[in-house]
Amino acid sequence: MKRRIPLFAAILSHAFLVAAFIVPNNYCVLAQQVGVNGNSQIGGISINLNIPKVEYLSPLEGEMIAEMNLARTQPQVYAALLEETKKYYTGNQLRYPGRAVETTVEGWAAVDEAIRFLRAATPLPALEVYKGMTLAAKDQAKDLGTTGNTGHKGSDGSTPNVRVSRYGDWLSSIGENIVYQATTTARESVMGLIVDDGIAGRGHRKNIFDSTYRAAGIALGDRSTLGRLCVITFAGGFTEKGAGAATQTGRPAARKY
Repeated sequence: MKRRIPLFAAILSHAFLVAAFIVPNNYCVLAQQVGVNGNSQIGGISINLNIPKVEYLSPLEGEMIAEMNLARTQPQVYAALLEETKKYYTGNQLRYPGRAVETTVEGWAAVDEAIRFLRAATPLPALEVYKGMTLAAKDQAKDLGTTGNTGHKGSDGSTPNVRVSRYGDWLSSIGENIVYQATTTARESVMGLIVDDGIAGRGHRKNIFDSTYRAAGIALGDRSTLGRLCVITFAGGFTEKGAGAATQTGRPAARKY
């Protein structure tokens, strides 16, 4: 039976434009990934980031995975990170030192709402990064950059579940976030996805904090007329093509939007 695939797309007036995609399925599997540690400071808080050290990720891509995992595993710490940005807001304007003023949709109210969400959130397992899911993200980043199209449907008609399936078996549920004009740091990009300013359903945040997701891939595309693209894929689990058949486990409830 085919299931309807929900789709989110939205434009932020500051920093980047984002879109999110979610589709459920029936299976779940877990995996592990070796990482390398990095140190970070949030105000007076010292943080140890577990940055994936794999040949198919650039340093910035690895940092973005590490930032999402910090938010998932230590949401209260990430709330402190967002709290540190309050001093840069004046009404709906965001004024980072030495940078052009950015006009937001909701102003500090959206950040404050995200902080309340993070403070109440239950810690989740870290996402494990996979080469196949990263290749699927690269396919879409390259396609969007080349064609100038936007959204989750490729120029060949493919959707995220189809692209990920080219490289292996995804399990349980699948989703995709797209950041256009990804010119900020990894931390600011992930903060932006969590705040989801101007997005009523906060679909991009929901993808990051979906408890059914355990696997991820990420790709930063080349600069284009859309700016620099970043595509992030999520799934409940993933088995690389040729790595053997995945086994079915208990089915978690897939989040729907």
